[in-house]
Amino acid sequence: MLAQAVAGNILGEATTLIGNILTEAMRTLEAIATEIADLEALIEARPARAGTLRQVVQELRAREANLKRGARRQAQAKLAGQIPAEEAYWT
Repeated sequence: MLAQAVAGNILGEATTLIGNILTEAMRTLEAIATEIADLEALIEARPARAGTLRQVVQELRAREANLKRGARRQAQAKLAGQIPAEEAYWT
């Protein structure tokens, strides 16, 4: 019974930490997506600048992908840090 209570508390804390990490990442991802959309609209409006702007869009998409991977890794690390060692369950 005690192990279930401890597991429940750990799960609750981990869920909150992961939620905070993902919320912050989503805000940044939304800002990047907005910037990409603005640049793509500018590319359509000014085809002469398309070469330069496409490179910026590619860099932003790479940053977006890196941020998603980083947020996932950070959330997994926080979750792993919240799980107590196996010995705690047997003592």
